[in-house]
Parts: sequence; C-alpha cells; structure tokens
Amino acid sequence: MQHSPKRKSKLVYEDTPEESEEWMTSYADTVTLLLCFFIIFFAEYKKQAEEVVLMQLSKNFKQLQNVTLDNEDEQKSKAAMLSQIETDVRSELAKFQDQEIVLGIMRSRKEVLLRLYENDFFHIGSYNLKPNGLKVLNKVSQMIAPFQDKVLIKVEGHSDSLPVGPMSPYKTNLNLSSLRASQAANILIANKISEAQIRVVGFGSAQQLVKDRAPSSEGEPNGTYIPEKGLKNRRIEIRIQVADYAADKEVELVF
Repeated sequence: MQHSPKRKSKLVYEDTPEESEEWMTSYADTVTLLLCFFIIFFAEYKKQAEEVVLMQLSKNFKQLQNVTLDNEDEQKSKAAMLSQIETDVRSELAKFQDQEIVLGIMRSRKEVLLRLYENDFFHIGSYNLKPNGLKVLNKVSQMIAPFQDKVLIKVEGHSDSLPVGPMSPYKTNLNLSSLRASQAANILIANKISEAQIRVVGFGSAQQLVKDRAPSSEGEPNGTYIPEKGLKNRRIEIRIQVADYAADKEVELVF
C-alpha cells in the first residue's frame, strides 16, 4: 500500500471580525483624545495670548498717554520760552526807538524773528557795522544768552537785486550778504553765545521781501530798479528757533 507523502502542516491564524476591530477602536479613541487635548490646549493658549496682547496694548496705551502729556508739557515750556525771549528783546530794543532805528520783531509757532535793515546797521556796500548796529546786536546777544542751550540761532544775510559796483571787493551780492551775516554772528559769539548754536547763510537777492524792480520793458529787460523797495530787501535776519539739533530741523509749536 502506497502512502502519500506527508505534507507539512501550516497553521494559519485568522482573526475573527470582532478581534480585527478592537485595535481600530483603541486607535480611534486615542486620536479623539489627542484632538480633544489639542482643542483644549489651543483654546487655553488663545485665551492666554489674548490676555497678553490686551495687557501689552494697555501698557502701550498708558505709555502713549504719558508721552503725549510729557510732549504737551514740553511744548508749553518751549512756547513759554519763545514768548519770554520775544518779550525781553522787545523791551530792550524799545530803548533804541528814539534813535529812529527801524527793525522788525515777529514771532511764529517755531521762532522769534529779528529783522535788521542795512540803513541802520551796516554802512552801504559794506559788511562793517554802524555803532547803533553794534549796540543792538550786543543787546540781542544778552537777551538770547540765557536760553542758548535750548535754541538754534540762524543768522541770514539778504540783499536787493541791484548788483554791487564794479570796484566792489565783494564781487556779488551773495558774497556781501554772507559777510554781513557772518559779522552779525561774530558779535553773538563775542557775547558768549556758543558757535554750536549758530548757523550762518547768505542768500543774496534770492529771498526778497518785496519785488524791487518794475515790470520789464523793452529798454529795461530786467525791469527798472526801485530804490525804496530795495532798502527793504537789504537786511539781516536773526531767527531764534526751537529745533531738533540732530537734523537741524525746525520744530513747530502749538500755542
């Protein structure tokens, strides 16, 4: 009798349907728990983040309020300083009015402006000061000195449109106006005002107060020169300003 060859038995384990779903259930529960944890964590984090943002906003707002208040106080202080300078200068220069010196004093939000005309302050066609001009500038220096560390002083020279004479050593109105501005600045410096607080510039006829020539005609292409108007353009201007020194920038005050 022939026996068939023996076959090695192979055990195959098959999970019942119930057993195959058990691990899936456990995995799904874990994912659900993780999702719930993430939602709770995110909600708590968002709540804390909102609280931090609100606290920071509140802090920034308080700081902004303090800065605004400080800035308002500083502006009032600077405005009061300009007012004091204007009052002092007017009081002192009033003493010269009986000597028929013509000068202008103006105040704006950013400066006190002194306008000194050639007729009373400089010899015609020269940067040399007249005696009264020297006296006025000495007085102005004394009035500015107590405030000099808080202001910027701009000294500007201006001329009319009439060219300097052919024999003039200054060659151009720009040169003459620059030398006059420098001469005035030198008086301020001689009266203990620091050079660091002073800026000097000559404009020549570039910034006229009034047009000193009549409309041009065929015979006068540049227009006829009007002497009485030219006198108003030949001047020195001293601008006493509250300024940002780092940028040499004028600061406009509220008052």
